[in-house]
Amino acid sequence: MTDWYDGGRSAHRNEVITLELLEGVTKIVFNGFSEYKIMTGITISESVTDIGEYAFAGSGSLTNITIPSSVKNIGTSAFFACGSLESVTMIGEEPAAIGGGVFERCKFVEDNAKGIKVPEGAANRYKEAWTEWVDYIAGGTDDTEEDLIASGTDWTLDKDGKLTIVSQDGITGWKAEENGKAAHK
Repeated sequence: MTDWYDGGRSAHRNEVITLELLEGVTKIVFNGFSEYKIMTGITISESVTDIGEYAFAGSGSLTNITIPSSVKNIGTSAFFACGSLESVTMIGEEPAAIGGGVFERCKFVEDNAKGIKVPEGAANRYKEAWTEWVDYIAGGTDDTEEDLIASGTDWTLDKDGKLTIVSQDGITGWKAEENGKAAHK
């Protein structure tokens, strides 16, 4: 039998429809499952702690993925150009460390939709840690998103008039919003 990463990957990548990573797998390697054009589903076990750079990049038929709480690191561009990816469900209460461009050119980003689902009560932690993706963290997961009347990179304004700014970039973003749209005053 051919080793999957060293030889089997290129020969069989267009035959994989679903991927199941069982207990014992701890890391999804760099470029491990990139360009798997017909793969529609992935199951990741709780033993996985790292998703490598470009791990699933260009897997254009992947529509959703659930990432277990055991994952502590998601590499740069891990899901880059997954053009059908509508939903990423994070199970962990604490956000994994992520590299740049992790969800660049994914469907939910291109559609400007809130495709990153996080546990109830964890949205603010994810927004603080994942500043590049703050606009895509799904509403309703901690019962506060539905109360928002406006949001931008690193800032939110709720229906009670509470403005939350989580970084210096948030101040800059809020000021730009304020100067362009006085309706949020």
